[in-house]
Amino acid sequence: MSRMRKVLLSVLSTLFLICLSLAAVSCGDEIKINKAENTYEYSYTTDYDGENDPNITIDGKLDESVWTDKKWFANHFYADLNNTMPAFSVTAFTTEYGVYMGVKVQDDNIIYSGQMHQAKNSTLEFYYYVHETDTVIADKDWTLRHAFMLDYGGEMYSTCERMKRAITIDGIINSGATVGAVFELFVPWSELRIDATADAYPQKVFLYPFYRPVLKGSTSQTPLWTVPLSPLNHMKNYYEFDANGYTDVDAPDAVVGDSYNGVAKTGNWDLEKLDEGVLSISTGEEFNSIFFRNALTESFTAEVTMYPISGSSKYTGHSAGFFIMGTNGNYYAMMLDMRAARLTQAQDGGNALNAYSLITLTEAHQYWEQITKTTVDNPAFADGETPGTSGVRFKILKAEDTIHYFVDGQYLYSEKLDFIMGNVYAGLFNLNTYIDYKEYSFTALNEQELSAELNSLDIYKLEAVTSTVGGYVELENDYAVGGANVGAMIVSDSGYAVSSVLYNGEDITETVRANAVNGVYTLENITEDIQLTVSFERLEKAVTYKGYLMDGASIGGAITIVGKTDSAQRYEIVASADRGFEAKLKAGEYTVFVGNYLGGIPVSLTEDLTENIQLTDKPYLASSDIRHMNFDFVNRSANTVPGQVTQWFVFQNASDSAYIAADFYNYDLDGFSVEANGENVQFYLSEEGLCVLRNYTWDLIPTVAWRKYAIYRSATGQKILNPGKVDYLDGARVEMAVSDGRLYVAIDGIGKANLLLSEFNAAFTADAEYKVGFCTYDGRHSRYPVGGARYENIDAAFGKQARSQIENIVGLCTATPYDLGTALYNDTSVTSVGDYVLFAADDAGAEVFDDVEIPYGQSFMVEAEIEYVYAQGVGFVVGTLGNTNENHVLFNWRPGHKDIYVSREEESGVWKWRGFDGTPYPCNYALSEGTVKMMLVYSNGRYYMFFNGELMMSIHEDTTFSWSTDTVGGIVGTSGNVKVGLSVLYGAAAVVDWGYTTDAAKIAAFLGSLAKPIVDTDIYSSATSIYQNGELTLSSANNGAFFFEGIEIEQDADFMIYAELSKEALVARGGVGFVVGTRGDANANHVLFNWRPGQKDIYVSREKNGEAWGWKGFETSPSCNVEKSEETIKMTLIYKKGTYYMFLNDTKVLEISETTKFSWSTDTIADIVGETGTVKVGLSTIFGSATFTDWGYTTDATEITQYVTE
Repeated sequence: MSRMRKVLLSVLSTLFLICLSLAAVSCGDEIKINKAENTYEYSYTTDYDGENDPNITIDGKLDESVWTDKKWFANHFYADLNNTMPAFSVTAFTTEYGVYMGVKVQDDNIIYSGQMHQAKNSTLEFYYYVHETDTVIADKDWTLRHAFMLDYGGEMYSTCERMKRAITIDGIINSGATVGAVFELFVPWSELRIDATADAYPQKVFLYPFYRPVLKGSTSQTPLWTVPLSPLNHMKNYYEFDANGYTDVDAPDAVVGDSYNGVAKTGNWDLEKLDEGVLSISTGEEFNSIFFRNALTESFTAEVTMYPISGSSKYTGHSAGFFIMGTNGNYYAMMLDMRAARLTQAQDGGNALNAYSLITLTEAHQYWEQITKTTVDNPAFADGETPGTSGVRFKILKAEDTIHYFVDGQYLYSEKLDFIMGNVYAGLFNLNTYIDYKEYSFTALNEQELSAELNSLDIYKLEAVTSTVGGYVELENDYAVGGANVGAMIVSDSGYAVSSVLYNGEDITETVRANAVNGVYTLENITEDIQLTVSFERLEKAVTYKGYLMDGASIGGAITIVGKTDSAQRYEIVASADRGFEAKLKAGEYTVFVGNYLGGIPVSLTEDLTENIQLTDKPYLASSDIRHMNFDFVNRSANTVPGQVTQWFVFQNASDSAYIAADFYNYDLDGFSVEANGENVQFYLSEEGLCVLRNYTWDLIPTVAWRKYAIYRSATGQKILNPGKVDYLDGARVEMAVSDGRLYVAIDGIGKANLLLSEFNAAFTADAEYKVGFCTYDGRHSRYPVGGARYENIDAAFGKQARSQIENIVGLCTATPYDLGTALYNDTSVTSVGDYVLFAADDAGAEVFDDVEIPYGQSFMVEAEIEYVYAQGVGFVVGTLGNTNENHVLFNWRPGHKDIYVSREEESGVWKWRGFDGTPYPCNYALSEGTVKMMLVYSNGRYYMFFNGELMMSIHEDTTFSWSTDTVGGIVGTSGNVKVGLSVLYGAAAVVDWGYTTDAAKIAAFLGSLAKPIVDTDIYSSATSIYQNGELTLSSANNGAFFFEGIEIEQDADFMIYAELSKEALVARGGVGFVVGTRGDANANHVLFNWRPGQKDIYVSREKNGEAWGWKGFETSPSCNVEKSEETIKMTLIYKKGTYYMFLNDTKVLEISETTKFSWSTDTIADIVGETGTVKVGLSTIFGSATFTDWGYTTDATEITQYVTE
């Protein structure tokens, strides 16, 4: 290999990396252009010398008829507003011979160095693919993608495909005065590894073309490609060309398409229904953008209605909305979250958003910056309602450098941009989701139109000006939504003071002096445009205040001086370490704030004063210890920087004891950053427990499954003392103290945590010097507002200065032991904290109430009111405690597992575990605000568990545990008295109230008061009942009848029984319905009223049960043509004045008198029901099962009459 060839391969290797896996190949045939500049050898060829269409000559002229009327793709630079920069256009088509491409270039500075140096030469770069089926292929099928780079010497890097090519140039290369050029290219099918014939060849080619000019004044290329985001690696987004050329040329009257000056849209918009006003993305990948064609302005409104496309593989994608792009190339996408969690079916069958999450995206700060700015619930879903129509109406109003957002006619959010100024392009944007865009519009606004539009949307423009020298005024925002408050900070120069403040011409100077806080006056409840005009006056009798900042030695720093007697006065000066500071002020009372030192220093100025400001004991924040936060040292507040997940700050003061506090406004996890001996641990208090971040690296990922690092550990003294809300705080006062090697936390005066720090890091000893601060984390990225978490009224004290605050918080976090009863497991504890009793266990825990003895078989009811659960489970224990306490069973609700867990836990060396396989007793109840009243009732051999009066579980004592012959009753114990109490699993629960009763009347009254009465044990031998998540499933292999527990109806009294049937699993003979009877001797007195869909009848009977009683029924049953359905079926049985009526979905299907005699019998329905004693009612299934979502009864005559009448 020659030396020249080695140089060539080196160049190729470099370009291989640049061009994203292109196979580097040079071309070496005789050069047809600028031959004099050809100074190096060529060892390879990419020229194709075979046939192409005989009527097309590849000569760089494009003058054959086949090129006539072709449609062209074009692209321009976003900064080219006058068509003076390089631009290009492309068309392509296929024939039986291969693929033809034509390119027209506008370029006044065509450069060719004479060598294969593509980064220095003006270059054409194409990526393309052709597929036999003419369909879009997989997004990144590199096996089918081809590419080349072609310079003006005719030399080419490519993926090895040979081609014919020719170039004609208007002007002289390298002259700086060229006009442009034309490229003509042909690639045969053989080079693309496609078998083609005259009758069968691909009809489409998919291209991603761009041009690399060398702009005047530059020595290297500037790529002209698709913006704001290039589809280079997303082949589904390449541009489509067919026999007519580019398929997506903009119609002359189109609202959307390429930009105002020809910047190209991306290539995967479905434009087929554009004349119907429908624009779609249904096949593309990642990002797609399309411009409003007349958009290049500073202020405008844009609107669109977006419909997520259901049924497609991508409709649960990401987000969609608008984008803007400045002539500097910076873009900003503004979208609504369209992921599956946000979509709910509307009444019209399409998708609506259950919440509005605003997501923004930009790379203006040199990195991918995707942020969820705010999330607001859709009010159409309030109170369980469902919107009638699908889609979401999204509107943006850009007012100069501020953008306001609206969804479905309501205000959503506003923000100010500092990286896209002046006129902008605008369009629709799509990030990886399938959407139909309809009713889209763009309207440019002049100053008068903008003002009117703002006011119509209840948004007002704010302006602050000064009418004199001597200071300045800054507004917190330039716009305000109606009713909002906006701060105006007024700063005077040294030697000046505020003389007047005008509000739209009205003098409010004295109001500002009286109500400003640290020189910031709040414009409240804004309902109009505002101009604030501030004037300053030179002080004729100023006092001089000067000195040095001292923190051990003289230091420099920023100083803010704010007036106390005149709150409008605020001065900002700078002190140097060698010259100190000096300010000329009006006489009065002031507070001085210094740099990153927390807290103000009072100073009284009646005459000239020289003093040093002592800062040694003040809490101090080094700038390096403020991570991703904005800190307002004057107002003792901090807020997080958008886009950052973990944010924190720590004070530089180091001490063995420390105290910090703030009002927390947060959106996910918040906590405390603790440092000692070079180690850092961050403690995040979450709803589920404690998350820990060690040395800025997650020790445990903060998800629901992993948050419980240390909820309660009695062995080590770690405690979450007090349950309650610890995340999503809204102004709660949070305090933290470190003392004697322990961390204490209180929220709103209630002790929350008492943790031994050495358990988290060995460096955290009792005598260590600690630095402390706050930290916040947004693990879900779903509720991120601008500013994220916010801290207000921050306080801090260290060492002796913190003594009183530490003593107070330690007192709040110190628990008192409480005697609940006798513990059955090790490592349990009960403490009294405020209004709670905190029942906790390292593993399983159970304590039985002292002095409780219930005779075996007697009914009882245990109850507990639970405020909060920091545990895997909480519930009850029942047992006779025989065999060294072995005889007991736990009934625990496990919120995380969504079940009722019935077990006896293992106690090492004492007894073994008993429980059930899987989740036989699911329970989706969720404890939110308030408390839950849990009740366990034992009656007639069955245990029932209720949450706030709703039955969640039923289990018979004869039920056998998995992998065992032991029954629930056997483990409870059958000899001796029964003891009852409370249980907790792996954590702690706050118990507000608890107790038990064996009073039969009270138990009956409770069971009789239930909205959904519990069912008695089946009076037939083959049926079972299961309660799950508030639903009741009754099953019977033959016949089944279940009476409501505790229900007694007087003879001859009217009554109504009802049930909602959610799903049936009935066999051909199966039926579902009701039972009515006095029960009488051996339960013989009862009648069943069952709907049998298979027989299409209402079956009235008393079934035979062995030798106990015989069958009663009718030879012919009343017909009923109601079919089984996936929908809920409402069943009703009414007894009124001696007649029974049955309804299905409020349609009467049975009317029969109680005097009607059964077939082959002299007994009437009334005889079998029974004419002595009270009447009982309930539900029935025969030969099958049914699940009920609701059931009950009433004897209210008015309610019954009204139902029958309707």
